[in-house]
Amino acid sequence: MAHTVFRTSSLPTYSWLQLGVCTLLFSLCAVASQAQLKDDHLLPAKGLLAGDPPQDTYYLKVQETLYVGLDLDPIARLVVLPSFQPEYVISIDQKGNKYYLTYNQASKSIWSTTQAQSSSKVEAQAKSVEISKEMATTVGMLFNTALDQVRYPEPVMRITSDGTTYTFIASRAGNGVRAGETWSPDIKSKMSTLVAVAESLKERAATPTNQQLEQDLIQQAKQLTTELRVEK
Repeated sequence: MAHTVFRTSSLPTYSWLQLGVCTLLFSLCAVASQAQLKDDHLLPAKGLLAGDPPQDTYYLKVQETLYVGLDLDPIARLVVLPSFQPEYVISIDQKGNKYYLTYNQASKSIWSTTQAQSSSKVEAQAKSVEISKEMATTVGMLFNTALDQVRYPEPVMRITSDGTTYTFIASRAGNGVRAGETWSPDIKSKMSTLVAVAESLKERAATPTNQQLEQDLIQQAKQLTTELRVEK
């Protein structure tokens, strides 16, 4: 009598384990993305004003290289720290009755040089242009509005990879110098728009006579300031 053998198709145990891990990773990434969109604000800054002991040397090198000639109390300043590319600073400072926009980028990665414990000095070349008081105060107002909303992140597990840290710094009477940061913000978030407006200041620094660009930047900064206040 013939025997019928029933066979069930199944994956090896390790394949099911791999599938489970992949599913978990996907879920965690989705949660992180949703958290970034939900918590659309700057986080407390690390290192530049209140240093973390393990990275004190790095932040000190950033300041020594990129802060040369800049005011200790900036109207508005953005410090950009990529994972592998050279760091740079965009700063608006007041000197007497005039206002200046400065863009200063390191010649090579300060982080890589620090990690390699290299004795070679990292050079930087700054571009500076005089700007109107309206532009200086408008961008300062934008940065301060974002800094007014700094808050600690919700306790959510977040999987991260290499990216860029954007640290926003501004001074205001009664508040002193404050700082907040965002890490590679989601393209749909308000912080991504804030980064885009701030980074566009590089073009203004490179084109001293482009008054139309300055007016466009003023309007963009005013619009985003209004949007941030509505979301507060």
